[in-house]
Amino acid sequence: MNLCYVGWVGRIAKKNSAMADCLLRSGAVLYCFTNMPQALMSGETFQVISGLSPCRPAEPGGEGALVGLHGSPIGIGSDIGGSVRIPCAFNGLYGLRSSFERMPYGGSTNSMEGFTVIPSVLGPMSSSLDGVKLFFKAVLDAEPWRLDPLALHMPWSESAYQLAEHGGGQTLLCFGFISHNGIAKPDPPYLRALETMKKALLAKGHKVIDYTPVDAAKGSSILTELFLADGGEDIATQCATSGEPLMEGAFKGVVKPPAISTYAFWQLCRDRRDYIAEQLAAWERTKELTGTGRPVDALISPPAPYPSFRHGDLQDIFYTGICNLCDYPAAVFPVTKVDPAVDVKAEPYEFASDFDKINYERYDAEVYRDAPVALQLIGRKGEDEAVIKMMELAVEALQSA
Repeated sequence: MNLCYVGWVGRIAKKNSAMADCLLRSGAVLYCFTNMPQALMSGETFQVISGLSPCRPAEPGGEGALVGLHGSPIGIGSDIGGSVRIPCAFNGLYGLRSSFERMPYGGSTNSMEGFTVIPSVLGPMSSSLDGVKLFFKAVLDAEPWRLDPLALHMPWSESAYQLAEHGGGQTLLCFGFISHNGIAKPDPPYLRALETMKKALLAKGHKVIDYTPVDAAKGSSILTELFLADGGEDIATQCATSGEPLMEGAFKGVVKPPAISTYAFWQLCRDRRDYIAEQLAAWERTKELTGTGRPVDALISPPAPYPSFRHGDLQDIFYTGICNLCDYPAAVFPVTKVDPAVDVKAEPYEFASDFDKINYERYDAEVYRDAPVALQLIGRKGEDEAVIKMMELAVEALQSA
């Protein structure tokens, strides 16, 4: 695995990763390796080795494209900011960003190795709903903790899947809907998808409330500063082995800030901890609103403010990034497609940020015609099985509507 660094071309692993061995033990057939962006740190698949697609350059060219085109029924993605969920969303797939250390990462090549405060995780990208559970359970049944010292000794929990801590399937659920994260208002197709999902859940007897994450701008800033803590040295060092240029479209500003001190890094880690505590407190406070005696069982949000983007236009990722910052498991699932007849551009409003204005101005329903529109279901740390089950219930509600 070369992470699409020119200097790493030809590198061959001496042994399988823990994930590969778990899948092989489960009967998987591993038959191809897909493309990726330089160093993994981008929402677009382009780099020096294979260049940019001459056809529709902003479309993904990696695992999401392969599974979306039915070249494979299921694939594996890595997610440090949304790289399982965003390709799944843009290709009409189902996917899961698991909690850190539930899925084995040992032996898998990665960029920014040693950076564990915002860990990359592996997860399934599937053309079918059933594929997500099948993948996750199969890997856990292969006992990954015997192959990867960091993998939690935490087998598949059928009771968690049956929502034992969420009424045990005997009571209705309550979902918190995020229609604006405080950074950018989602484009009209997402607002329509959220309303469609609300109506479908209500028709099944579930409850819904509005939910706003705590200070998303602060969370996004912490996430970005942590990513840039080394001043881009890790990625720049790997590029220097061959002299390849840093892909500016993928890494705007990554090498510009200076590396921060160890002490400053510790303070950022503290800020992350405190931010997660604020989110936990806000989630707990919803107990007063749900009517179930519990806080909201899960959150539902767009996976991005846009249904796709033109080449070089990817900017804010905090709709997915909040899950990486707080280590929330999150699943994505398709809901609808962009329809220019109904997804018309809204009248101008008071923008929450510079990016909000940029995103509003570039929206063009015709450009996105028939693009898949997905939603993201977010659970609490460690509730992976419950997230899978609640995604299945959400999809069932949509199909029954």
